Amino acid sequence: MARGGGRRGKRLKRLVRLRESGDQALTWDCGACRKEGLDVVRGCGPNTTAEPGYSHVTVLGQVFERCPKAWARDDAHAEAELLRQADALERWGVLPVAGGLDDQPAAFVDALDVIADAQTQARLALQRAQEARSRRG
Repeated sequence: MARGGGRRGKRLKRLVRLRESGDQALTWDCGACRKEGLDVVRGCGPNTTAEPGYSHVTVLGQVFERCPKAWARDDAHAEAELLRQADALERWGVLPVAGGLDDQPAAFVDALDVIADAQTQARLALQRAQEARSRRG
């Protein structure tokens, strides 16, 4: 993966922004959605699409045409794994593969920069949104 480029880089940035936003969709209970039939509306099942006209807009303005949690699970699975590995490195100093940074898969090493950049951008966007809300009162 070239530094931040390509489909994987875009999905990874989108995933990081979703997570950093703390959007309400991340707290949706899948069992409750199924009970209420919202899983059909939101396109939560694997290989499903949401009902026509459905979209979810996050607090950072990202538009998802299906449940954001389902999108992360199904469409950004590889990126979610890279993010999980980066979290393990940040929290516990654990790399995905034994050895040093030079021993790691190129996709992981490239992802570290993409994740850091996307986190910074998302945090700045959240801060700007919060400041704008404060000014409006």
